Amino acid sequence: MRRRIVGALALAIVPSAVMLGQTPGAYIRVAIIKVKPEKRVEFDGLVKKMVDANRKNKGPDWLGAEAAYGEANTVYFSTVRPTWADMEKGGEAFGAALGKALGPAGVSKMMQDLSQCIASERIELRRIRPDLSSNAPSNQADLLKLVGQSRWVRTTIVRLRPGRLGDYQALARDIKAARDKRGGPPILVSQSVAGQTATSFYITSLVSSTAAFDNPGPTLPELLGEDGFRKYVNTNKEAVLSTETILNRYVPALSNPAEEVVAVAPDFWKPKPAAAPKPKAAEAPKTGQ
Repeated sequence: MRRRIVGALALAIVPSAVMLGQTPGAYIRVAIIKVKPEKRVEFDGLVKKMVDANRKNKGPDWLGAEAAYGEANTVYFSTVRPTWADMEKGGEAFGAALGKALGPAGVSKMMQDLSQCIASERIELRRIRPDLSSNAPSNQADLLKLVGQSRWVRTTIVRLRPGRLGDYQALARDIKAARDKRGGPPILVSQSVAGQTATSFYITSLVSSTAAFDNPGPTLPELLGEDGFRKYVNTNKEAVLSTETILNRYVPALSNPAEEVVAVAPDFWKPKPAAAPKPKAAEAPKTGQ
């Protein structure tokens, strides 16, 4: 149990320049942790201690997010790795920072406490698909700005029927071409590699406010035209097994973001601790009449 929890939380480690980026061939590892409702406060407190230990010992960066619309008390930690060979490096760096701060006995105790808070955990591996993403940031600075100003992450999971990958990819390329031509908010796409029960695509939007969803840009019928939209409907009917949309909010208290991200909105990512209330002045003793 301890090794699984360390591995899952180590997935929160995010290279500052690659986070949610469109690096060709890169992989996203996602830890999905369902916390026992009665243990959520305790869980958050333990993760905050990990954040503090990691910061003090110059460990890697990460972001934490929680489900706002989806299964309650579900926390997501993700990381991008260029290759399979890099998968273990983040966990090793995270473990080293934690061990330096707490020592072996302290780490063991923290993992035991965490295990009592977790109802289940799942780790998924996804491959970034820049060839299917649209209006995505074209450089590192714009990507970090997008992440830094974002507060919400909406992801639609599209699960395919067996043997229909080619059909869906062709449709996704049509949508990308149309959206790139018309413009609109960035849409980031990744594809399942391991840890999922069906071939799946993840269509993700990062926004600063949920008000952005009130103005999503051109509709699919407007983008694709009558014939293109008819193809879209038929392909979805034949190729798609199910869809699910979740909306997560970033949680700064569970995050250790890169300085480039913090610089975009320091009051959000690293808010100053609330000032302690001033002690009340002692009341003068009442005198008798």
